[in-house]
Amino acid sequence: MKKIALLALTVILLAILGACGGNNDAPAATPTPAPAATPTPAPADTTPADTTPAPVDPQDPADDNGETEAGVETNDEAEADADENGDDDNGEAEADEPEVVVPVVVVPPRPANVVWSLATDVYFQNLEVGTRGASEDVLESEYWMGAGNPTYRVVDNPLGGVALQLTNREASYHAVDLITDAFNLNTLANSYRLTIRGHLASAGNITVGGGDGPWTTFFTQAANGDFTLENTITHATLEGAGSRRHLRISADNMADITLHAIEIMRVDLVVPPPPVEVAAAPAGVVWSLASDGAFQGVPIGSTSVGGDVLNPTPHIQAAGSPNMEIVASPSGGNGIRVTNRAADWHTIDIMFAGMIDELGMDLVNNSYTLRVRGSVENPPEGTTVDIMGTGGAWGRLNRPEPGGDNVGAPLTGTTFETSAVFNAAVLAEMAGTGADRGRLRFAVGGAGETSNYTIYEIEIRVN
Repeated sequence: MKKIALLALTVILLAILGACGGNNDAPAATPTPAPAATPTPAPADTTPADTTPAPVDPQDPADDNGETEAGVETNDEAEADADENGDDDNGEAEADEPEVVVPVVVVPPRPANVVWSLATDVYFQNLEVGTRGASEDVLESEYWMGAGNPTYRVVDNPLGGVALQLTNREASYHAVDLITDAFNLNTLANSYRLTIRGHLASAGNITVGGGDGPWTTFFTQAANGDFTLENTITHATLEGAGSRRHLRISADNMADITLHAIEIMRVDLVVPPPPVEVAAAPAGVVWSLASDGAFQGVPIGSTSVGGDVLNPTPHIQAAGSPNMEIVASPSGGNGIRVTNRAADWHTIDIMFAGMIDELGMDLVNNSYTLRVRGSVENPPEGTTVDIMGTGGAWGRLNRPEPGGDNVGAPLTGTTFETSAVFNAAVLAEMAGTGADRGRLRFAVGGAGETSNYTIYEIEIRVN
């Protein structure tokens, strides 16, 4: 046991001496490097991983590790592309040059009863003044086209907007065709009012007719300078216009034509003005112009060829196709001026048939007096003013001598006031049958059968 303890002590002493460098003469031993320690893994983090992608800086598409994201250009690449595309040094696209916006001319709204008009054609009204060329260069529309090869030019319009001028016309048919199929003008039941205003450079006739064989002329208007042409188009009018149904606006000479206004209006869609409040008719007066609110609501200055301006009231209508104008009556309210009369019967009918139920007229048991007051323009000697039946004997109810010649009252001077008494028996004698016994006609006749006249007052009074 003592030997073992002594041996252990000796080993310890030798170890102490070695550690203290006690044997300095011996070369120092090169230490053997210790093996690298294996790191102890850290305990796993039990917190769920955040799967939200890190936001990418739009100016630096590289991720946090300095690597470029797949499909995303680096700043250098983006700048290179920007230089090639003409962008600025910051990689931002330069602003595009502003587009040149062509101003759109705002045309007036088209009334419900107007099928088409030059003033409301958006394409044409947006052409610049000075535009010129063949028809396809100027008349690019489904509604009209050129005829022949004149020069079509867009010019200033004294009525507002732009107008169409035709120059270099080498034949009378070098013109403008309205395409009636586009307006549906061929419908049997429809009738239309065509109005044309313009200027003809030298004396001639403005004509409207078919644009194809048999080249029918429907109506003409003499012109030497400014002109206005108005007339009615019906299905019957178009029967002779040829297979393509074109209406041609032309002149029978080769002068320049300028068209300021063209309008096609449905006559059966005339929108009546609202009636106005009027004073009640005096006692004993069944009906009068002054007490007819529908007629008095028509604006003064309204005009028509035929009786369109009279349509608001059922109690008067045109006979034939004279021009009608609503004018101020010297008696107050509205009167009617009648012009462009081709014959004595181009005038006004008083329609009292509708008054029988509406106003309680009793033609069998009562008699009535129809009174008309007005004036005639420049009447020739021998002019008469007539109150007459329609159809049958065309009897004059206001003849100076009962049973005498069938002539109306002679006109003295320019103003007149004439009247006639009637009932069922008188109408049976003086008028025709059926509807003819529900109306009476006022006319200026005799030598003044085509004279212009104005009606100030009409009234029907019970006797």
